[in-house]
Amino acid sequence: MATCAATQNPPSERKTHKTPPQKVPPSYRISFRSTKPLEGLTPAPILDLPFQCTSDGTIYVGMLGPGPVIGPANLIARSLAGISTTGKVQRFSVAQIPDLQNIQEFGHYVSDTAVVFLVQAEKDSTRHTQDNDSSSAGSPPAQASGSNQRDYIIVFDRKGELKSTVEIDREVRVFHVGVFPSGNFLVYGFDDAKEPRFSILDSSGALLESFQLERNLTRKSALDTGPDPKGLKVYVAPVQFVPFGESIIAVQPQTELPLLQFSDGGAVTVIRPNLNPGARIRELIPSDEKNLFVRVDDGKSRWIYEIDPDDGKAARRFRITDNQGDANVACVHEGQFLSFEHEEQGKTLVLVPLIGTPERITENRL
Repeated sequence: MATCAATQNPPSERKTHKTPPQKVPPSYRISFRSTKPLEGLTPAPILDLPFQCTSDGTIYVGMLGPGPVIGPANLIARSLAGISTTGKVQRFSVAQIPDLQNIQEFGHYVSDTAVVFLVQAEKDSTRHTQDNDSSSAGSPPAQASGSNQRDYIIVFDRKGELKSTVEIDREVRVFHVGVFPSGNFLVYGFDDAKEPRFSILDSSGALLESFQLERNLTRKSALDTGPDPKGLKVYVAPVQFVPFGESIIAVQPQTELPLLQFSDGGAVTVIRPNLNPGARIRELIPSDEKNLFVRVDDGKSRWIYEIDPDDGKAARRFRITDNQGDANVACVHEGQFLSFEHEEQGKTLVLVPLIGTPERITENRL
């Protein structure tokens, strides 16, 4: 049986919320230049955003495309490619995992040590049945009933080698996963009351700790209306996990809620970026620097702010030029902003790396 921690320290909070909004920080313009299109990788028509990135600048691009219509889990084909700064491509796929069948991917997470996928699947009993029942030789495999679906975490190393298949404790309903350097997992889901719940699982999938956070730190409900604000709350509200040193930072996009920094030992630190009232964080951009880079929507314009996690103050802010205000920056690496764009070459779709360099601008040029 899984056991929860008997006691839990309350989240620590850096005292930034009493600080009045600061003056406009130094502003920069990011201009992107295209480099040589990637070779050896044909991208799918749809990219799964946001990108993920490791500290060495390797960008992980999720791609969505039509899959072979074998069953509901195959209507969309998902794939993931890690692309190094030198253009080397490493592919990942959970389409065929030993002992699992009817695999449906729900998300992935990348760290400096591992690439993990959250999936639902069934144990593949057909091999066992066919191996032990000679009368079934030549018969088609049994179709999955869907009643034995379980949640699993599939763990690869960054070279693409499958390391483990972890069945998640059934006490936890999981919709998002991250992994600590120790091999323990941070997961996000909801309880029976549909309230958001962050938990830590050990490397075997057993529940170690479930966090009881104050209500003003998370959404009231883990469900959302999706694209239609007047619709029914049938969508799982988005959460973004980003590695930060030995910890993981959780972002609750398009809200004014603070960032939550989780440590492997169970500590939670609240980070409140000192932004203008009404500003909403869209996403956290991975970086190899000590500060955080947050993409912000304040209702009028969109900026990327560099935030000091210790006091929440903005050190700099950045705007993307060339009408690329909604471009998705993959990561900040060695002072440059890295991304990708689709480009058609004849009838072929290619992925073109972009390198953005910041340039200081004055207020009258914003």
